[in-house]
Amino acid sequence: MRTSGKSRWVAPAPRAARLTTARAADRVRRERRRPGIHALDGLRAIAVALVLADHGGIPGLSGGFLGVDLFFVLSGFLITSLLIDELGRTGRIDLTGFWIRRIRRLLPALVLMVLTVAIAHELLPSEAVVGLREDAIAAFFWVANWRFVAEHTDYFTEAGTPSPLQHTWSLGVEEQYYFLWPLLLIAIALLLGARARRRGGWATVGGVRLTVFLLASAGAAASATAAEMLASERFAATRDRVYFGTDTRAQALLIGAAAAALLVGDWPALTAGWSVVRTRRALWVARLLPLAGLAVLATAAHRATGTAAEFRGGLLTLVAVAAIAVIAPIALHQSGLVARTLAWSPLVWLGTISYGVYLWHWPVFLVLNGERTGWSGWALFAVRCAATL
Repeated sequence: MRTSGKSRWVAPAPRAARLTTARAADRVRRERRRPGIHALDGLRAIAVALVLADHGGIPGLSGGFLGVDLFFVLSGFLITSLLIDELGRTGRIDLTGFWIRRIRRLLPALVLMVLTVAIAHELLPSEAVVGLREDAIAAFFWVANWRFVAEHTDYFTEAGTPSPLQHTWSLGVEEQYYFLWPLLLIAIALLLGARARRRGGWATVGGVRLTVFLLASAGAAASATAAEMLASERFAATRDRVYFGTDTRAQALLIGAAAAALLVGDWPALTAGWSVVRTRRALWVARLLPLAGLAVLATAAHRATGTAAEFRGGLLTLVAVAAIAVIAPIALHQSGLVARTLAWSPLVWLGTISYGVYLWHWPVFLVLNGERTGWSGWALFAVRCAATL
């Protein structure tokens, strides 16, 4: 390095010192970052984009409906991580607080969307609003998925006009999970605690995590088996039962929960942006596994069509496993290539509003149809997306 005055050369700092300085600067940047796992927000953006592409009829993305499965796996992973972290920090799970936070996040936006649809129902095709009142009640009570099962609604049919609230089925599945899963975790903690006290000790968070992992894994296997059985030739006429059923779709949520219980030992470190992967072998796995998972998801989004044969062949399970192969590594090692790509600011922005985008896109798509606008293809899709945003 050249200095002022007399020209002389100063030897560069030792490599170890440069590394220490770089790590300190990296630490400062991470401490200043907005809390959260930004790559997962980017993955939410991809999930909602797939759903929009599917509902918009974009060629080559017939399996875009699988974006909902990405949301399910993410929910299972994040909610389980949060609950186990709370149990480890405080020794308990604030069930009331948890439910209130979920209601505050989900219900006001849902109410606004449903009321808007009800007020503007004349803009919608008349056949789409025949059962609107019953659909709205089911959506408010988070059981829309079971209403559509009872009505034998075929999500994949091209005949007729679907309800403007049909997309609330997935909110029903998630909210049912939000209601039951914390209760199950509390029961596990209480049972393990009582057993430990009888032996003169205290239940450990590690014991709870192992039990949750085993239980979630068993539940996911049971859910996958139920989906494949109901999609068999004997039950082929009830494809809607497989697609909308809480029991058949729980596998995605539980696969995410099992991964969280097994892998997430320091949740605050992840939300602060730190990598918790230590060994060289684990680093290679964290770098390569998301690429494999994304390849499987891309193939499924391109080729899947939602047939009974696909459900019978384990499509939902395959997609959930591929999703967690992306989610877990990018959460544990946020400086990897895939994680940094998904943390791209536009993707993160879209991911943070993905719930609102999902809520509003379907009624907007029904109002802005080809007959009303005179457009089709990419032009119609762009207008629909712009109006949704």
